[in-house]
This record gives sequence, C-alpha cells and structure tokens, in this order.
Amino acid sequence: MTHNYFEQMDNPNTSLFISDKILHIDNKKNMDLYSVALHIHVYYLDVFEKYLTYFDSMPFAFDVFITTDTQEKKKIIQESLQSHKTAEYVKEIIIVKNIGRDVLPWISIAERLKTYNVAGHFHTKKTTTAEQWVGESWQKDIFETLLENSQSILNAFAQNPGLGVVIPDIPHYWRLHPLAYTHDADFLKKIKNLWQRMGCKKQLDFDAMTGFIMPFGTMFWYRPAALEKLTSLRFSAEEIPQEPLPVHGTILHAIERLIVYAAWDGDYDYRIAPLKTQMCGFADAMVWNRVIRSVYESRDYRAGHVLLAPLRFIKKMLTGAGRMCHQIKSKTPSP
Repeated sequence: MTHNYFEQMDNPNTSLFISDKILHIDNKKNMDLYSVALHIHVYYLDVFEKYLTYFDSMPFAFDVFITTDTQEKKKIIQESLQSHKTAEYVKEIIIVKNIGRDVLPWISIAERLKTYNVAGHFHTKKTTTAEQWVGESWQKDIFETLLENSQSILNAFAQNPGLGVVIPDIPHYWRLHPLAYTHDADFLKKIKNLWQRMGCKKQLDFDAMTGFIMPFGTMFWYRPAALEKLTSLRFSAEEIPQEPLPVHGTILHAIERLIVYAAWDGDYDYRIAPLKTQMCGFADAMVWNRVIRSVYESRDYRAGHVLLAPLRFIKKMLTGAGRMCHQIKSKTPSP
C-alpha cells in the first residue's frame, strides 16, 4: 500500500505540482566527460541551416546522425555542412522513407544512439497548417529551451543519474491557443495499447488525465536507457497514416505524449527547460479576441442566437410583467 501511494505521488502529473521540475540553468562547463549524440531529421532544408548555427556554438563535442528522405536532400545537406564546424562531428547521413515524420526515423536509428550517455532528438519543424508566426515562434522556443541551454542540460544529466528526459516548456503558441481536448475514445485506446506494448508496469489512469506532460513537437534530450522500451518497438506500415498527417489522434501523437511517462515507468525523472522570454499581454488579447470573434461569427452561434431569441423575448415579457405587477402592488393601498 505504501509503495502504491508513493508511486502515485511520483506520477509526473502529480509530481509536477509538488516537486521542482524546472531545469536549473547553469551553463558553466562542469559536467563529467559524457558521450553525446544528436539526431536531427531534416525535411525542410532552410530550417536545418538555422540548427547548424546553434550546433556550431555548442561548447562540447558530440556525434551527429542525420536522417532525410531523398538523395537530393542528402547532397544539399553535405554541401551546407562544408561551411560549418558541425561537419567534423557528423557520423552518418541516412536516407529513410518519408513516413512517420521525425518519429519513425528517430526510432529507426535508436540502436546507434544506445552507446551514448545522452542523446538529443530534433527535426526541422514547420507548422504549415497555421500562420507563419506560429512556426517561427515554435522554432524559436525550441532553440531557446533545448539548444541555448544545452550545457545546462548536460550538466543536469551528469549530476543526476536518475534523470531520464529533458523536454521544452509549452511553446508560446499553445499558451495562447490551449490544446483542444483530443482524448477521444479511439485516441485513448491507441495510448493504452502503446503503454501495454512497451511492457510498462506502473498504473496510469489515462481516462482521468486532463493533459500530458510531453515534449510539444517531439524534440527533447534523453538518456537512451530511459526510453529503451519505446525505441525498441517496431511499427507496421498500417499503423502509420500517410501524408498529409491528421493534426491529432495518430500513433505518432500517442508516442509524443508517452515519452516522459515511459521514462517514469523505468524509474527515471524528467526536467522542463524553461522559456527565456514571455509574450506581452497584447498578444494574448489579440489571439483570444480572434477566437471570441470567430465564435460570434460562426454559423452555429448565429443559429443558436436565432433559436434563443423567442426564449429571450418570453423572458423579457415575463420580467416586464413581473415589474408591472410589482408596481401595481406597491401602489395598491393596504386594507
């Protein structure tokens, strides 16, 4: 009984409130000698150039494993590397199928990363289904939390052998536009099935969870041993939807949500790399005003407004009748 109690208190959704899970920022080079691997899946070449700027300035040695989906892109990547310091760290550039976004390419080479103390997983994310500022701000958040703080992250892994995963804090976009509740029955079934496939032993009430502590965009640093249950899985072609990928509800989204919890099941802890900047209140106001306006202008709202009109009229008439009765009563002399 005692074990179950502490296991529940250690649940990431509980420990988030009672423990300090924010990464301590200390960029002094005081970590132990660690072997470090970086995996980056390159789909958008222009974003890869931005990553190289950050990789070049990292104050420690690392090995880079690059995956991409065409031979043409591989050639352009090789040309881009020629003018960057990172070129000397590249171990392999691997061609993979354009399926499973960045997640399947990462899992496909996870065996190569197992020999390292710490690994980072990244990809050239763009948010093509939203306004340009969404993708740009999301990229900035990832660079700020996971790359500018890379030394602090490695220090944390070196100082805490029980640390399994470091994820970025919620991006600015999702603070302005909270994640819709996507935990429908079919999606929850995928999450529960994945939990069982990994052979996880700890109990989680997925039906009762109102949110997941997860790396939004599936980029993070990790100790390979902490995610071995996940990275050892293999997925059939039927499980992975074809492009264009739905915005939620796929097995890839289930993997994204379970990364921290898979590490927790293996008795590893997690930390959250904080954002350095905060958007001003005007940004919040403009986004929420747009949401409110879209609701007012929606067909469903207008239809509901029309349907409610008779009820409002009846309420108004009853209120007026009540006031009239009150006035008559107040003017009527007492017997």
